[in-house]
Amino acid sequence: MGCDIHAWLEIRNDNQWSTPDNKALDLDRAYDTFGLFFGVRNHANFSPVAERRGFPRDASALVCQDYQTWSDSAHSASWLTWADVDSMDREQSLLDAPIHEYDAAGRYLGTVAERGRLPPPEYMALARGETVTKDGHRFRREHVQALDTLSTAWRATLDRMQALAADYGAGNVRLVVWFDN
Repeated sequence: MGCDIHAWLEIRNDNQWSTPDNKALDLDRAYDTFGLFFGVRNHANFSPVAERRGFPRDASALVCQDYQTWSDSAHSASWLTWADVDSMDREQSLLDAPIHEYDAAGRYLGTVAERGRLPPPEYMALARGETVTKDGHRFRREHVQALDTLSTAWRATLDRMQALAADYGAGNVRLVVWFDN
């Protein structure tokens, strides 16, 4: 079962949070990013920046209303300020859980989605950090750094947070999130 994120940007002005765009963000299902920032589906075992802080009691009315519509389906609510992002360990590097596949010429083909594609001994070798070759393709787990796996939508969100922080201050810009399965 997949896990989706629900996210809103908020800014604080005169000690009150509001949404700059009056709409939820459209962020993709990105488990490495979920794990890095919020500890959700943390397959790469990142040290999360803002794990399960809970839904903010001072969230704007629009964000509260959206969150309440999810009621019992929402889980792992949290929030992340630009100050959190700005001060995080961006050099954090860990062995990513997905298996990466390369063709005979060394071109990256993506991650392996099929669990039965390789026999158990090969999976054990991959778990030890070894490279496995089968049918002319190479398989290995990769080291990833904290922000290497960000999608275009996530990069745009962080860029927007940074731009807002220049106007409102790093602690006055936050991303409020929750997840559903």
